[in-house]
Amino acid sequence: MQAIRRGWYLGKKSSRKSFKDRLLKLLEKASQTTGVTRNRTSQVQREHGEAEAERIVRSAVKILGLPATAVALTKLPKSDGRKVALAALLRDRTSVGNPWIATRLAMGHPGSVTRMIGTCRKPGELASSMKRLAKALDDVWKVI
Repeated sequence: MQAIRRGWYLGKKSSRKSFKDRLLKLLEKASQTTGVTRNRTSQVQREHGEAEAERIVRSAVKILGLPATAVALTKLPKSDGRKVALAALLRDRTSVGNPWIATRLAMGHPGSVTRMIGTCRKPGELASSMKRLAKALDDVWKVI
């Protein structure tokens, strides 16, 4: 819209409002509608992602032998392999972001979650642990 306010535009000038004013009004109306819809949609997606992530966490803590609450998880190291494998699985299967994962799994700063998940992506013990966790969760949910 800033470009229209300062730039060139072609149109017929009406008696009451200039073409520029009508065009700006239409653009403002369109951007207000889009913003509201986008915010509502992203909130619904975020809530769905968090609900799915919480479901995964509740099942995974039983499989991994982790404490269920975030407070109890703080007693474990932030980079505990089980936490990292679970965090990587959450990033793969849900839309939750690193801040949610860092808070829920007591893993420190959200930027640290990215780094720790990166170690889980490399071939090795953590990657194998994540794959075993994913398979165990799939097996549990097939039974349910």
